[in-house]
Amino acid sequence: MKNRAGWVEKPPSVEPRPASHLWKAYLAMVAATLLWSSNAIAVKLMVRELPPVTAAMLRVALAAGLLAALYRWRGGRFRLRPDEVWTFLKLSLWGLSLSFFFFTTGLYYTSVSHAVFIGALVPMAVLLLARLARQEQITTL
Repeated sequence: MKNRAGWVEKPPSVEPRPASHLWKAYLAMVAATLLWSSNAIAVKLMVRELPPVTAAMLRVALAAGLLAALYRWRGGRFRLRPDEVWTFLKLSLWGLSLSFFFFTTGLYYTSVSHAVFIGALVPMAVLLLARLARQEQITTL
């Protein structure tokens, strides 16, 4: 690491935590995996009772409310500069709302196994689209 004067410094040493503290990390990973993997099943059950658009809007509203409450509980404050508002709204629409809408609508018309398989292909599709846009290069291992 370089300091302000441009001299190379030795990075600060980080003491490893004892293994007894790792159970929290493993528990969090297991919980995240269970919640993430149950997503498609929950949405499929939801679209049996609600129209896809309603289900998607409900998911977005619940997620936004929960995340906002968690953020505020941890002491966060919502501050957007006037020039950031439009970007925030565009990302909210394209990044989350439409994604939830298409996922929910897709599950209305297909099975959970098909949806999960298609979802697993997303990283490869993103790489191929980035390659077509000349933003990434595909290399061998």
